[in-house]
Amino acid sequence: MNNYYLRYSNFHSDGNPLFECIYDQLKDKFYIKNEYPTLSFIIQTGYYSKYEILDFYKKNYNHNFTSNNTWRRYILEIHKEISNDNLPIFTMDTELNGKCGTCYNLEDKEQFKNDVCKCINFCLDLLKETQINQSIQYYNIIKRCNISGAQTDISISITNDNNIKYYIIENDQQEPLIFIKNNELLKKFIKYQMRYARYFESKNILTSNEYYKDYYHLYGYDSNQLLDDSYNYLVSE
Repeated sequence: MNNYYLRYSNFHSDGNPLFECIYDQLKDKFYIKNEYPTLSFIIQTGYYSKYEILDFYKKNYNHNFTSNNTWRRYILEIHKEISNDNLPIFTMDTELNGKCGTCYNLEDKEQFKNDVCKCINFCLDLLKETQINQSIQYYNIIKRCNISGAQTDISISITNDNNIKYYIIENDQQEPLIFIKNNELLKKFIKYQMRYARYFESKNILTSNEYYKDYYHLYGYDSNQLLDDSYNYLVSE
């Protein structure tokens, strides 16, 4: 059986994550792996429910709220262990998700922690779903949805396994990475992965000194309608 784990790191990490965890199906809990002594102030090694992890994190972790807002930037990754190798199959940069980054003022610390907890909450749900559904057979593709633009590409296929519909998150070679059965989790996945459409701003230094915002064709800078249309297409019969 493949093992999946969630890694949570500071953007300015020295290579050591703030914590790593796996999902234990038998206990229906997350096991925190704390191999780094400097992290003991966050959460101790052991089994926790999702809500215990979020509550402990919110109450005990002291974010570095300095004027340098890149210190408020965190990376969440789900890795798959294969023959002593680790393959990242999902990555979330909190700076690129809503106000979980540079938008915050120094006095917004509590709201920032709440929004980061929403990102962690989603990733814990995704880790659990991935671990439970890892044995699904990848065949009989019913429908595929490719979303591209704004520097974010998403490829999602649908398969039917024992008369149960699964949504398959694919890489750019259309190889399966994550299997999702829960509709609401699928909607959250699309929302988080479409972060650039709403929040990304860049500068084309080759042609102009002016800043420009990336956008999805037909939908524009606000991609809420694109999110809804993509989700509705996937879940419709």
